[in-house]
Amino acid sequence: MPISARHRAMARVVGAFCVVAGGCSSSLFGESERERPLPPDAEPLVPRQGQSCAAELRCGGTSCCDSIAVPAGTLPMGRSLVGGDAFPVPNPEELPEHPVAVEAYSLDRFEVTVGRFRAFVESWRGQTIPEGAGAHPSLPGSGWRAEWNDHLPRTYEALVGTLHCGAGDEPWTDVAAQNEDRPMGCLNWYEAFAFCVWDGGRLPTEAEWEYAAAGGEQNRVYPWGTLVADCSRAAPLDGCHAPGDFFAPVGSHPGGAGLWGHQDFAGSVEEWTLDEWAPYANAAPRPQGTKVLRGLGFWGGGGDMRSADRGHALPDARYLRYGVRCARDVTP
Repeated sequence: MPISARHRAMARVVGAFCVVAGGCSSSLFGESERERPLPPDAEPLVPRQGQSCAAELRCGGTSCCDSIAVPAGTLPMGRSLVGGDAFPVPNPEELPEHPVAVEAYSLDRFEVTVGRFRAFVESWRGQTIPEGAGAHPSLPGSGWRAEWNDHLPRTYEALVGTLHCGAGDEPWTDVAAQNEDRPMGCLNWYEAFAFCVWDGGRLPTEAEWEYAAAGGEQNRVYPWGTLVADCSRAAPLDGCHAPGDFFAPVGSHPGGAGLWGHQDFAGSVEEWTLDEWAPYANAAPRPQGTKVLRGLGFWGGGGDMRSADRGHALPDARYLRYGVRCARDVTP
């Protein structure tokens, strides 16, 4: 399978991890856990709005669960060859630029933190996600499918085991420590989806993500505007981190905020979206089931932090910087 330059570049990470094209290493998850069918009496998961912040977790002086309303509008999605968002990168997967309409929704100000995900982990006992949960209100059939429950850990212990995917560099710690306000990594798509449902939300679509990052019709090159990334706006690995310290607390780079106040769209973790990968027109096809990731993580820099930049991985893929930010429906 062809793999993007981004994923070739990140292949040097130390320790065991789940590759883009494959499943999770048995040393991380345990084949018996992955292949074990759901018990017939598995309890259904109970969604509740914002329950990950029941402990009043604070990020940058506000609630880690703060969600920002995003108005409806249109977006010239993708990258153009001329105009304000033109950029000299040899990546056909962003072409052509095309108009999309986005309905009003709400998107979390921050990426899901370790502290928020800990609340989910502590509640986890192998529950089943209800059929259809987490659907986009205007996309029939976009919700959770019952067969996806087989891709979730069956026990608390199995879930905790998956979160150590970076040979000690991952943000997760089994006991709450200094990383509670750092973005959660090492998540696959199913776990990201399950968390957002549990927390009363859903995964954002790729269009919703880019709409918020680009500022809608402003079509910003970067979430913050046109200036190149530096350590005041994002946290790329080169020059913005102490050795071995990959994850900055969420909201540490207010200069990188988007039009509506969202933080860390670039230079933190890559964020899973609802969408299955689909080429705009010129992109190479990917294996069936490949999902879209948005927001280049700390590993990249420069042009990779643009609002139009696209990433992809199979839904079982797990990597140090795969995280999530939840969307929420708004009541008319």
